Amino acid sequence: MPFRDRLLATLRAVRGVLEVPGVMVVGSEVPNLLQDGAASTLVVSQAVDLGIPIAAHAEVKERLERVLGIDPSRHDPADTYELPDARLPLMVFALLSLLRPGPAVRAGDLAIPVPRPAGRRSLGQAGGAVSSIGRRVAAVRSRARVRRWEYRQRNLAHGAWYRLRRALTFAEQAFSIDEAEAHELLAAGAARDTAGADLEPPRVLVWIERAQLPRLRTARPLRLKLDAALLSARWIALVPFGDRPPPAPR
Repeated sequence: MPFRDRLLATLRAVRGVLEVPGVMVVGSEVPNLLQDGAASTLVVSQAVDLGIPIAAHAEVKERLERVLGIDPSRHDPADTYELPDARLPLMVFALLSLLRPGPAVRAGDLAIPVPRPAGRRSLGQAGGAVSSIGRRVAAVRSRARVRRWEYRQRNLAHGAWYRLRRALTFAEQAFSIDEAEAHELLAAGAARDTAGADLEPPRVLVWIERAQLPRLRTARPLRLKLDAALLSARWIALVPFGDRPPPAPR
């Protein structure tokens, strides 16, 4: 059963309680209900939380066994206590005393009481609040898509990114050079590192000596990190630390 159908079915089951003055839906269902047509696309919790005014406790205790209590006399937001009762015990949260009833949300044959949104907008203009929640949800989903892409790239690369990072850890300096100069260095005996060969497009990494730097014609310094500048370079000259030889390819 879709989440929206399950949510509305649950609310229909407690319709009598929802009709008691002051009773409100106060949980994570509120953003779902405030969407157009109570679309309920932000699936957060499968439970339905109702706020019951303490003054209405006796009126609703015949209908439910456990709900959340609202006590307007409590002002400390951290104040929480249990209202014992043999049939209808309440967990009372002082923070809920800050809620004020707003116009009911219509969903089919249901009139669902919800709190008035905070801020300057009235419930009749609640689209701003819902849009804000929607933007946050979209941002979280966007980050999740990027993370999945990153993991997919890492898992399908068969170690290519590791080999490139390893080569960079042995380099003191890196320079972007053009194709002709890269071939000249290789022809003169410079060592080629295969770490970039498995990337697409392939990168040519050439290990050179520090003494060769003044003779480079097309060299542009690169930072030793996988940023846009380094990843966009096709031919890269690397200078190892000190007089150490370049690392053996893996």
